[in-house]
Amino acid sequence: VTDGFAIPVDPEAPDGVYWLNIGWYRQVDGEAQSLSLVNPETGTLSDASSITIGPIKVGGPPAGAVTDAADLPEAMVDSTLGEAIKLTGYSLKSNSGELRLSLYWEALQQPAEDYTVFVHLRDSNGQVVAQKDQPAVGGLYPTGLWESGERIKDNVVIPMTEVPPGTYELVVGMYDLATGIR
Repeated sequence: VTDGFAIPVDPEAPDGVYWLNIGWYRQVDGEAQSLSLVNPETGTLSDASSITIGPIKVGGPPAGAVTDAADLPEAMVDSTLGEAIKLTGYSLKSNSGELRLSLYWEALQQPAEDYTVFVHLRDSNGQVVAQKDQPAVGGLYPTGLWESGERIKDNVVIPMTEVPPGTYELVVGMYDLATGIR
């Protein structure tokens, strides 16, 4: 059964990324009662009563995710990941047992996937001593929604409380969480 719906969006709704939550309910004594989903493998009722569809971009990107030419990184990189994304630069600050890294990405075309960003801090032997893996922009603006030409600022915080003093190398990249392919 195909059932189409038009969902009005308030013109005052802020630009950003949204998800639709869809479920069924029935009226019981004048009140809405959610219906449980059925597990297709076992045929049993699940605890869930809805499915989530998304992410969906409404209007433009979420506030603060896209930067302009005036917001420049401290260090320029100009390194392309695949064919769709370029790391143009970064800014790095260290304080209170953590590294604060701002990555400046540019969408060369709309990426086909929602990639996960990884940042590894490696010692002189190439061993990872600290790391942070997270969806781009902390999950607020998935890469699959980036549009060609957008410049995205992605802030990453790496805990350093267990890292001894020394000289380290930062390694940055992206991977497909489902396949692990970088």
